[in-house]
Amino acid sequence: MYRFAFNRYKDGLSKKDIYAKVNETFANVNCHLRSCAQGEAHVKFLQNGSNTTKKVHFGKFLRFQRGLISKDECKDSRNIGIVSVGEAN
Repeated sequence: MYRFAFNRYKDGLSKKDIYAKVNETFANVNCHLRSCAQGEAHVKFLQNGSNTTKKVHFGKFLRFQRGLISKDECKDSRNIGIVSVGEAN
């Protein structure tokens, strides 16, 4: 979800359109988790300077290319933690 939303920001879609696409694509996932993933992707996009030409690697792909880590370590590094903020009465 996170990567999907991030790539939609890079494509130039509005926040409203991305929210609709994430909800449509990941309909079987909790709605709160979907919105948290979209929020995290928006923050990452803004931190990237909204530069659509810059390549963003999720995880340690460059270290894998150089042969410094194994394929399994590279796959594990792609798991991105999503901060889920809620409220209670």
